[in-house]
Amino acid sequence: MIGVCLCGACGRMGRVLVRRISEQGDMRLVAAVEAPSSPFLGKDAGEVAGVGRLGVEVRGAGELEEVLRKSGARVMVDFTVAEAAVANVEVAARVGVPVVVGTTGFSQEQMERLRRAVGEGRIPAVISPNMAVGVNLFFRILSELARRLGREYDVEVVEIHHRGKLDAPSGTALRAARIVAESRGAEVRVGRAEGKG
Repeated sequence: MIGVCLCGACGRMGRVLVRRISEQGDMRLVAAVEAPSSPFLGKDAGEVAGVGRLGVEVRGAGELEEVLRKSGARVMVDFTVAEAAVANVEVAARVGVPVVVGTTGFSQEQMERLRRAVGEGRIPAVISPNMAVGVNLFFRILSELARRLGREYDVEVVEIHHRGKLDAPSGTALRAARIVAESRGAEVRVGRAEGKG
């Protein structure tokens, strides 16, 4: 049985993950973590997600190290915000717990902190702005396409989201832009970013 510690357990994606984990025969939610200011602290993560009582109390991020050490978590899954995710991965690396990060909107400096933490902690890590198989296949195709087309073509990434989207441009759009830039030896330039409510 894989014990999962879920950071961001009471957010939109976190609630979906609590439901999905509770349906798996080989996984079990053993810890749920939220921001220290969350109104869900002390509540049962299953009840917050609408699946009924799971016996997993939502704890604050300041308790993450203790939670990871005592819960039996074999993996930490993070769907929070960029700064919180970096801090959470640093804690998980220190404790030696592998990570899966779906949080987006990382700056270059934050990505470097993530790489350093994972490397120094020598932990397995999946850090992806989008977990969809189709999007990750798109990333692979995009790299080849950008390399073959070369610099004779201009490339622009345009995206549209609901007005509540927290990161604009999204991590998926930024990753696509970085793939094109790396394949062509160019820099990523963000021309316009609107959103955040």
